Amino acid sequence: MSRFVISNLRVGPEEFRDQLPVTGTTIDVRTDPDGQQYFYARLDGSIKHRIDTHFDTSACSTEQLGADANGPFLWVTDIVMRPSTPGEQPHYGMNRFPVDLAYAIDLSYLDDPALDFGKILPIATAEIDDVPDDAPTDATPTPADGDAATAPDVPEQVSTPALDLDTPAEGDTTTSPAAGDNVAATGLDVEQRFTPAPEPARVGGNATAATSPPAPAAPLARPPRPPMPEAPTDTSPIPVVQQHPPHTYPAPPIPPAQLHVTTPSRSRPSKKTLMVTATVLTGALLIIFAGWSVLTSSDSSDSDTSAAPSPTASDVDLQRVKAELPKGYSDGDCTPTPDTTHPSLTCTPNANPGGPQSATYAIYPDNQALQQAFTATIATFDRAICPGNIQSPVLCPTGVSEMVGDVRPR
Repeated sequence: MSRFVISNLRVGPEEFRDQLPVTGTTIDVRTDPDGQQYFYARLDGSIKHRIDTHFDTSACSTEQLGADANGPFLWVTDIVMRPSTPGEQPHYGMNRFPVDLAYAIDLSYLDDPALDFGKILPIATAEIDDVPDDAPTDATPTPADGDAATAPDVPEQVSTPALDLDTPAEGDTTTSPAAGDNVAATGLDVEQRFTPAPEPARVGGNATAATSPPAPAAPLARPPRPPMPEAPTDTSPIPVVQQHPPHTYPAPPIPPAQLHVTTPSRSRPSKKTLMVTATVLTGALLIIFAGWSVLTSSDSSDSDTSAAPSPTASDVDLQRVKAELPKGYSDGDCTPTPDTTHPSLTCTPNANPGGPQSATYAIYPDNQALQQAFTATIATFDRAICPGNIQSPVLCPTGVSEMVGDVRPR
């Protein structure tokens, strides 16, 4: 297919139908990765397409825009077509071949390696006929042999356009698309935008036997764009077309299997971890207290005990520790542990039977910090192997020594 004529609209705006027939030339053919072919074409004459103040003109050149007494409009010189029926292809000698048709709004669409649906405006489902390459540019197709000139097989569709392009005429049920409407970026889906007119029935007896069409020739070189027609002189004020940012189309949704959660999460120590930590720290504190009592002399109060202030835990962190305490403690049984880098509470004897006589509870940010604290606490002591292969930093079997002197330093 090289030369063609748009002879009829199956679905589309009345303003387009009133400007038919329109001839044009195919200038390029592109195939998308899905195998769908799109035919780029340049019209012999421009089509006037009415726009409103919401239409995005940022990608249009000044030569494409115009205005008259009825308001602003867009001169359309390039179109994009694809066969309406999948699997069919335009061919030489075709007649009433159905195609989905879109206006090229941004003329830079030719520079893209694949069709950019943001640069076109799907507008109609049309019927095109083949035009010989040597026919004049304003030629229209003649009836095929056997067609009656005085009694055509297909009744001509006649529609009366409204005088005011912004208000449909009385009784006209054809709905024109609103200019600037967002269009699905997956194809020229015009069937969802208009109410299709009924397909005219063909009267039998006039059809001729179809022959296999020759293979389509390669597209011709791009002809120069036709000059834009001048808008009629009008003294009325030209309405200002508002500028709007280009339409954006949402990216295709990502399947759930490809979603990767990257939000960092802070794990919360379990109660079992807190109990183990409390038991270890209890024994460690008893050992440290005993060693401090033995090594401290009477004149230790005269020594320099000043040290750099260490960071203290916030009230919020201490409340978190208090919320994790086991049962058996009242509100005044636990106080903040001084000189600690992690939120920690030191508690008096637990009121529950078998509860610890004293214990320190702390929360660490992660398992690594907990392991480091545990390792540092028991690093200076030998572990006793108790019955049942239970390892303890103190004597067996209770796990807590009554005499500090029984602990064996390394």
